[in-house]
Amino acid sequence: MTNHFPQGVDASRSTTDRVHDGFWLLQTRVALLVMLAETTIVMGYLAATPHGAHRLAIWIIASSCVALGMVSLFVVVPIQAARTWRVSFSLAWSVATCIVIASATALDGSVSSPLRSLLVVPVAFAGLMFPPASVAITASTAIAAASLVSATDPHIGSEWSGLLIDFSVLIGIAAISFAVSLGRTRLQCETDRLTKELADRATIDELTGCLTRRAFDEQGEAEVARSIRYGRPLAYIMMDVDNLKGINDTGGHSAGDRALASIGQTLRQMSRAGDIVGRFGGDEFAILLPDGDPEGMVDLARRIRRQLSSSERDLPTLSYGGATLQDKASSLVVLREDADSALYEAKGSGRDRIVVHCADSVNNVAL
Repeated sequence: MTNHFPQGVDASRSTTDRVHDGFWLLQTRVALLVMLAETTIVMGYLAATPHGAHRLAIWIIASSCVALGMVSLFVVVPIQAARTWRVSFSLAWSVATCIVIASATALDGSVSSPLRSLLVVPVAFAGLMFPPASVAITASTAIAAASLVSATDPHIGSEWSGLLIDFSVLIGIAAISFAVSLGRTRLQCETDRLTKELADRATIDELTGCLTRRAFDEQGEAEVARSIRYGRPLAYIMMDVDNLKGINDTGGHSAGDRALASIGQTLRQMSRAGDIVGRFGGDEFAILLPDGDPEGMVDLARRIRRQLSSSERDLPTLSYGGATLQDKASSLVVLREDADSALYEAKGSGRDRIVVHCADSVNNVAL
C-alpha cells in the first residue's frame, strides 16, 4: 500500500488556512467598524436635518444598523471560524447594506438625498475582500438599487446631471473592484501553489519521495509521544543500501540516483498507510511503524527484498536494523540509536539481512 504523509501535507495547508482566516477576520472587523462609523455620520446628518422627510423611519433604520453591527462585531469570530459561512455572511451583509442605503435614500428624498453616495462603499469593500463572483453580485445590487431609487423619483429630471456623474462613479468603482478581485484571486492561487511547493520541498525528498530527515523527526517525535502516552508498541527500522558506491562507480551517479529513486518508491509502496518513511540523505533510509513488532519488521524487510529483486532494474539489496520502543528508549533519539546499532550488526554480519533489538534479545535474520 502506498504510504501517505498526512502531517506533512497538512503543514502547508494549515499555514495557508491561518493566513486566510486572519485576512477574513481582520477585513470583516474593519468593514463592520467602517459601517458603524458611516451610520454614526448618517445619524449626525439626521440630527442636523430634523425636519426632513421620514426622519423617524430613517432613525429606526440607522439605529437597527448600529445594533446589528455591534452584534456582528462581537460574534464575528465564531462566524469566521466556520469557513463555509464566511463568504456567504460577508456577501449577505454587503447586499443588505446596499438595500438599506437605497431604502434610506428613497425615504430621505430619493435622488436629491446625499445618502445615495454611500452606495459606493460596499462595492469598493467587495473589491478588496470578495472573490469576483461576489463582487459582481454586490455591484449589481448597488447599481440596481440606485436605478430603482432614481426611476421612482418624480423629480429626476432636475437631477439628471448629478445622477449621471453618480452612476459613472458607481459603475467605474464596480469595474475597478471586479478587476482588483480578479487579480487578487489569481495572485492568491499562485501564492498558495508556491507555498505548498515550498512546504513539499521542505518535507519531501525530491529524489525518492520519502520524508526529509527534519520532517521524519517531527512526525516521529509526535508518534513516540503518542505511543508512550497510550502504551502502544512502536517499531523503528534503519536501513542502508548495500554497495551503492559500486553502482556509482560503474554506472555513474545518475545510475545511483535511479536506484535510490526506485528504492524510495518501493519503501513507500510496501509500507502501511500509517507508517512514516524517511530518507536521511545518501543511501540511508528509515521507517517508523506504529503498532509495529519484531515479526512485522522482519516481514516488511522480506517484502521489500522480494519487490527489489523482482524489479527489471538491477537494484541493490538493503541491510536493516530494527528496534522497538522500550522503557529505556523513551525518545526518538534513543530508539534511533538502538536501531542504528542493530544496522551496524547487520552490515557486519554479511549484509542483505535484518537485525532486530527487542528488549534483551537480538534477532539476526538473513533475507
